[in-house]
Amino acid sequence: MQADGNTNDGVFKRIVEVEFDAIRKLSPEVIEHDFGWAAIDPGIPLIWSANFLAICDPSADAERVIELGDEILGSRGLEHRQVHIAHTDARAGEELVAGLKALDARWEPSAEVYMPHLGESDRRRAIEGHEVTGDQILEGREELATEAAGAHHTTESMRQLLRSEDAMQEGLAGLWFAAGEPPDGFCQLLLHPGGIGQVENVGTMARSRGRGLASAAIIAAIAASRQRGDELLYVCADAVDWPQHLYEKLGFVASGRLSSATLKPPPARAVSD
Repeated sequence: MQADGNTNDGVFKRIVEVEFDAIRKLSPEVIEHDFGWAAIDPGIPLIWSANFLAICDPSADAERVIELGDEILGSRGLEHRQVHIAHTDARAGEELVAGLKALDARWEPSAEVYMPHLGESDRRRAIEGHEVTGDQILEGREELATEAAGAHHTTESMRQLLRSEDAMQEGLAGLWFAAGEPPDGFCQLLLHPGGIGQVENVGTMARSRGRGLASAAIIAAIAASRQRGDELLYVCADAVDWPQHLYEKLGFVASGRLSSATLKPPPARAVSD
């Protein structure tokens, strides 16, 4: 079904609240600050998305946010700085990110589109997805992580990233789905409380791309979410990358976007997810 603008706004706000609430609850350490809170995980310090500032106040100013990053992240020896907008005032979030970059050009802005599943897939699958374990698709998870990290990839970054995925899997009673033989296309289904599912960590190994394997895995995850009785299922997509168009074909509809920014350390001394 399609939703009108007001319904879409409400769904977007609910998704944002659920996602950041889950991150906050699963973070080993949460520190309150002037404009929100910070998530800290000392066990995986090289994973930027596990050690960041969440900005909940639309009035946050860039200069003070930089100071808070130094005070909170820097005091723990973290070389990176990452800021996530955790409210739904898109203009305020974009202005803050632009302000960070104006103060230091090294800040890299990004944005994610939040897409609830509101329709049906326009594809009939010749390949069926099925549930697997994280270990069964370990090679694919490692390849995806290496591509995402780029110049910041190291063996230690890989170890920490897989550890963070497993922690989310355990904390949110998640499931993995895959397609193909071997299972080269895959995705994760995270099960939030209150009947909300999240498709995450979608990928296909380079040797098998173009065959629709990731789509088949996602469709299997959608079916599992429905079987569980979830009233809402969503996926996040890079706002400037092509996967969002794939998700649209599978019935996901853009409802809103959140900005973020990252100040990366030198590649030789850091790793990311």
